[in-house]
Amino acid sequence: MRKLKFYTMFLFFVFFLMACASNFRAASYQTLDIAATGYEEGYPAFLELHKKGLISDADKEKGYDLAVKYWAAYHSAERALEAYDSFNSAENREKVNVAINEAIKCLNTLTKYIQPFLKGD
Repeated sequence: MRKLKFYTMFLFFVFFLMACASNFRAASYQTLDIAATGYEEGYPAFLELHKKGLISDADKEKGYDLAVKYWAAYHSAERALEAYDSFNSAENREKVNVAINEAIKCLNTLTKYIQPFLKGD
């Protein structure tokens, strides 16, 4: 559980530094990689608790909805980054920033929701 908190906080830090990074592309990919790792640390554990009957179907569905929103935002950020790779422009860079911020926001919402369920984990 502490790892999940760490990943969320670390994401914000990395993304903040990304604005100053000399290699925007690498920092962006690293941010997405850390976000995916944070997701993979928490959400499967949440689902496992549901399988054990420790989380209600309604709570699982809400978590699922938040996870779907996160993955949609994550893939949107990936597509924005691919567009930036194809055509390095200030406009595409801004699209990457917006998309990654949205993915981090969605991951943070998911993390805040599932965290109380994982306390004993």
